[in-house]
Amino acid sequence: MAILVTGANGYVGSSLIRQLLGRTSDPVVALDIVPEPTRLSGLHDRLTYIQADVGDLSVMLSTIMKHRIKEIYHLGAMLSSMSETQHWKSYETNVGGTMQLFELASSCGLKKLFFASSRGTFGRTPDRVIGDNSQQIPTHFYGWGKLYCEGVGRWYRDNKGLDFRCLRYPTVVGSGIRTAGHWAPAMIEDAISGNDHQSVYGNAGSVGFFLHVDDAARATLDLMEAPAGLVKSCVYNVSGLREPTTAAMLAQRLRERFPNIDIALAGQRDSTHEVAYDEFRDEGARAEWGWMPQFGTLDAIVDKFQADAS
Repeated sequence: MAILVTGANGYVGSSLIRQLLGRTSDPVVALDIVPEPTRLSGLHDRLTYIQADVGDLSVMLSTIMKHRIKEIYHLGAMLSSMSETQHWKSYETNVGGTMQLFELASSCGLKKLFFASSRGTFGRTPDRVIGDNSQQIPTHFYGWGKLYCEGVGRWYRDNKGLDFRCLRYPTVVGSGIRTAGHWAPAMIEDAISGNDHQSVYGNAGSVGFFLHVDDAARATLDLMEAPAGLVKSCVYNVSGLREPTTAAMLAQRLRERFPNIDIALAGQRDSTHEVAYDEFRDEGARAEWGWMPQFGTLDAIVDKFQADAS
């Protein structure tokens, strides 16, 4: 029996697959919409790659049946910025595709399903300190889709017996991340390379709650491997740095570490992406199944970028 990973060529998905291959002897099936999964280079002899849209019911059903899938890591999704401009396609992929996987997993008797959610589900919450059970009021279409799927996953767990497990990732950072709105990775990589940096997305007040991509992948695997008796909440926040880091704070720390570089922040402030809370806490994950980040400080994250660049 095999393990299916959707969104396999994404930043978290590709890191997860590399770690998963080191943990399991089960066959791994990687699925993504891209024809050339460049982030999986060097792994093709160790997995089966399928190019497909998670919303394609016939492909998903045939994949589950042909490869005798026993559990799913569902990370495939249209990203936040694209979801704002292509909201109907985002619904079809992020909501419809996820609903199909829930139903297929339940009807085909799969053991477990992981769903990747986001701190974007909290959005305009009035809470200043975010915990697992804080009020969720998304700001963006992407966040609303994730919130809906969290609820449906809970329903399948309670009513269909599906072992549904979910993490809300915060601001995922790592080498090579260049998706719209992600201002920190490029700033860090330019500083390490000794290059001046002109930020496109990060202004002085831009805020991130950083989690290194390898920690995000490791948390996902740790959750899925945790004994069922420890997984009481089923939906968890997971964090690296619990307190916010602004673009100005990151720029200052990089100038201290790399004094010969210049960093210029973006001038225009995008209020739609502002964060109103002070802390993103993950007590449930730490208490129930022992989560602890490997890269839990800003310097540890920068050190990891340096190690990857060497």
